[in-house]
Amino acid sequence: MTAHVSRKHGITLKPREPTARTTRSGSCQSSPRSENGQLRINEAFTSKNKFSHSSTRHGEITKSIGVFIAKDMRPFSVLENQGFVNMINVLEPRYDMPGRTHFSTNVIPKLYEETKETVTKCLKEADFVALTTDAWTSRATQSYNTITAHFILNWEIQSVVLRTRVMHESHIAQHLAELLTAAVAEWNLKRHDQMPSLTTDNAKNILNAGELAGFHPHIGCVAHAINLATQGS
Repeated sequence: MTAHVSRKHGITLKPREPTARTTRSGSCQSSPRSENGQLRINEAFTSKNKFSHSSTRHGEITKSIGVFIAKDMRPFSVLENQGFVNMINVLEPRYDMPGRTHFSTNVIPKLYEETKETVTKCLKEADFVALTTDAWTSRATQSYNTITAHFILNWEIQSVVLRTRVMHESHIAQHLAELLTAAVAEWNLKRHDQMPSLTTDNAKNILNAGELAGFHPHIGCVAHAINLATQGS
């Protein structure tokens, strides 16, 4: 526009001097606001005003961070890592990240309930459900047990972890049977008044637990038996 006016109309336009303002450090810099005090377009898109915690956008980002923690099995301390905090600030400066307590007491439990509702609906649609279970000891010598459900839905095999819990009790058959029975009741896994099938290793305690709880058929893992055979040969 300036070149056109100068060439066609013989008028030379001088560029407007930017309005200056003093920063807290005392230095002067051009103001991001126009003469009437309104934000310029580019400044409006990069405004540093924080999102309200009740806003939709804030909720979406918070939930996304919760999914990251859950899916990648990250500790809550990752929220305080300098690199993670810097990344969030660069991606969205207007996001005010809640503390780890908010994630541990609100975000993750809510995600669990939402996921559980989805899994429950899928299990309800399955004609038959099979279970696998195993126990192990962590590096901190803490015992855990996991129960996984397997079923066919829309001609595709689905596998979902129903629970992983600490085992404070001894690993006797009675305790294992109670744990398995509780999972069946919680997830409503009985079909035609029968317990689902169960696949485990061939340890005596879990074989007895399956019998006590009434699982049928109870199948010993062939891979586990072969592994034991090769180790003993």
